[in-house]
Amino acid sequence: MRAAHYLEKICTDLYRLPLPVSSVVFFSSMIQNEQQRLALNEAIGEINCLPPNPRRLKALANQWERFAGCKAFPEAAEERKIWAVGVLVASYIHQFHRDLWERWHFTPEFWKDFMAWCNGERGRNAESPKWAAALKLTEHISDEGDSITKPTWSPDFPNPGDIDIFWMDQLIREYKDFLSPSDMQCYTKFGGQEP
Repeated sequence: MRAAHYLEKICTDLYRLPLPVSSVVFFSSMIQNEQQRLALNEAIGEINCLPPNPRRLKALANQWERFAGCKAFPEAAEERKIWAVGVLVASYIHQFHRDLWERWHFTPEFWKDFMAWCNGERGRNAESPKWAAALKLTEHISDEGDSITKPTWSPDFPNPGDIDIFWMDQLIREYKDFLSPSDMQCYTKFGGQEP
């Protein structure tokens, strides 16, 4: 807040970019390969998993192009959806959460802890791990029920402008059975560098 108020003294004429009506439509329009674009749209469906900021979506699309070559594009439709989710999740983490990326890159087994956090498997009353202290999920575990039952998720209605939101949580929960450490290892080895 203080930084924003200070900048108002210097920049008195602001131009705000309009938010896209649909982050998914805006993002997928920047993916050049039509088959990849279709796989992504089918994988995401109605899941709200992309930051609604045009600048961030463009940066994510650039990262997508780098990671899309890490793994061969599959023939089967269901495998294509899983492929698209893997590329998107790796691109997102690499682009927007450097601390998570570095931890994952140097300790591949970190992926299990990370998945447990996204899936609410650390227990309802457990504290967030230290590496997740500055992050917020788009949904939270409801306090209804006991700690033995499967977590119940409720929307948190995140502020679209917050940079500490981990937008991929719902997508990761949807595809958790297909995002094992071995499935995702090709991305950390590649590291998002130009092929």
